[in-house]
Amino acid sequence: EASTPPQPTLLPMFPRARRKIVYESIARLLDAGMSVTNTLAVLQESTTGAMSAYCIILHQRSLEGHPFSELARHCPRLFNPADVQLLHAAERTGDIPAALRSLCEQIDAEMEFRQSILRSAAYPVLLVVMAIVVLPIPIIIFQSTNAYLWAVGINLSWFILFLFCVFWGLPWLVRRQPLKAHLQKLAWRLPWPASIYVRKARESYTRVLCHNLRAGLPIYESLQSAA
Repeated sequence: EASTPPQPTLLPMFPRARRKIVYESIARLLDAGMSVTNTLAVLQESTTGAMSAYCIILHQRSLEGHPFSELARHCPRLFNPADVQLLHAAERTGDIPAALRSLCEQIDAEMEFRQSILRSAAYPVLLVVMAIVVLPIPIIIFQSTNAYLWAVGINLSWFILFLFCVFWGLPWLVRRQPLKAHLQKLAWRLPWPASIYVRKARESYTRVLCHNLRAGLPIYESLQSAA
């Protein structure tokens, strides 16, 4: 009895870097003249783990004659809805490899966005740490060194917990619905990281829109797909 491929909802999410490798591999094989079905068969044989499981699902559905965008729609942890829209637009123009390369560029932009957030937060974090260490110094004079170390340790613990909530807890909440939409609206109004978030959103929108227009899609469909 043939084994049933694992369901997409049970598979772990691919990290951005690994998704980029997937997109680049598919684009190179398609550029080499291979069909979508043969491309997925090659990836299925050359990968392991969750990557191979996705390739099994995609390959079996491709044998049933589904277009590539429909295949991607059934793997939501490898292709998000915006990716599916871009691939659907690329199918109409016959340039799926270009769409996949555009997704790679988008992943690069997302990774740069995360790095810019960390870089912009480094200086404020350093100032807070210095304040935690320096401001309680009078405790040494009026009480004891042990009391000073205790105060610094407590304050640093609270600050580390705060950083954990901001850099790990908040991204987790952003991925939850319907909190994601409310947090995205709030990000446009905050002094930080609104400036970075707005720039990233505009860059992503402009990149997808330019790709759609270069591919020959009508303006309305290009705008709809980019949004």
